[in-house]
Parts: sequence; C-alpha cells; structure tokens
Amino acid sequence: MKKTIVLTDLFREFGDKAQDALNFIANETNRRKLAWLENEQTCQGNGRIDFNVNVTETANVSEPQFFIVLDDGRCVTKVEWTAGSEKYSKDQVVGIAVRTPLLSFIVSLKQWKERWSEDTDHCITGEHNEAQAMQILSGLEHTRQLVEAQEDEGDTAAKLCWNYNHKELQWYLPSLLELGTICAYKEEINDLLKLVGGDPLLFDKYYWASTENSSYYAWYVYFGSGLFGGYCGKYFSTVVRAVAAFI
Repeated sequence: MKKTIVLTDLFREFGDKAQDALNFIANETNRRKLAWLENEQTCQGNGRIDFNVNVTETANVSEPQFFIVLDDGRCVTKVEWTAGSEKYSKDQVVGIAVRTPLLSFIVSLKQWKERWSEDTDHCITGEHNEAQAMQILSGLEHTRQLVEAQEDEGDTAAKLCWNYNHKELQWYLPSLLELGTICAYKEEINDLLKLVGGDPLLFDKYYWASTENSSYYAWYVYFGSGLFGGYCGKYFSTVVRAVAAFI
C-alpha cells in the first residue's frame, strides 16, 4: 500500500514526466551504490594487464579516468587524441580504459546481441542476490566457468566475449559491478568510442552481466536508467559488451 501511495504521488507531481523521474531515481541510486563501494573497498590488481599510463596508481585515483588504449601500450586521453590525431591510428586501438578507485578495465570496441544461455536448468556460477552480485569485482572467472559449461551450445553472451580475441587480450563478460560502472560513465565512454570508430553504447537497451541470479535468471543493467535487474530469462537475446583486465 505504501508503495502505491509513493507511485501515485509521483505521477500526480510529474504527470507525463513520471517515467523520466523514475529513471533518474534508478540511475542515481546505482551511482550512489558505486560511490559507496569505491569508498569501502580497494582494487586488487592481480592478473591484470599493465599498460603505460602516466597517472597516479589505481588505489590513489579519486576521480574516474578514461583512456584510449593502443596496442603499443600507450594510453591516450581525449584531449591528446584530438590534438595529435596524426600520431595515432584507429587500427592500433585496443579499447576504452576505465579507471575508478575500485575497478579498472578496458571496454571493447564491439558489441553483439545474443542470449545468455539456452540452458535454464543449471546454475553454473552460483545464485547471487544483488548484494552478493555487487561484491564480484571481475567477471573473468565466471566467464571462464560459463564457457566451459556452455561448450555444447552455440553462441552465448559469455562465449562471444571469451572468443573476441581482439589484440590477443582475454576478453570476458563483465560482472554486474563492472557493467554498472560502464553504465554510470556511458557518456564519457561513448565520447571516446566515437573518436575511434567503436560501436556506441546504447542508452535504451539491456546489457547482460556474467553474474547469475538463479538457474533461470541472470543479472543485467538497463542503460536507459541504470536499473540493475536480476529477473531476465537467460534465453532472451539482449546486448553483450566485453571487457578486459587493465591496470
């Protein structure tokens, strides 16, 4: 009953803008979740790729940072790329690096649309509620487990990421936390993707995470509002974006 009163008040206050208000609330809620986690935890760098970035160490980063990563190890800012575009080639681009106090990873240039799995009878990586899902810093190990379990299937979200093989990096399906971070900084990431010719993040689509909710459902993020959802059937096809480790 209380929830109905809140929604009624919202529609009374905002009218036909009520959906925009709901989207703002969802997005702001998830931004605050990420901010809290970044203040409470420190990033573990084991097993990540070391690129030549002339910035402070991850543990000391207070603001998010974004770079165009090149295959010779250079990491270029938006200003550097725009000012000296003749120095760089789009063919050299690995992806877009995101660095926050908690997480660091590279976002792939490409994305796909695919189902999570045709198997809705088995939970491969364990059941995770939202609190548990948000504690998984990297989707690498879950993606590895999923690829092994889905050997007899055709394309799946995890397999598309794992087999991407761009610039010989090991790409994987992001965890819910990594995916939420991409969504939180989607405008900044898209600015760099546009410069290098990558597929833009779509703000009106759902993106798969590598984190399972149950045998039937997997977690996703709706990029229109930042909503984290755990009740989407694995057999649905939606957007898949790969990430790779980064220091």
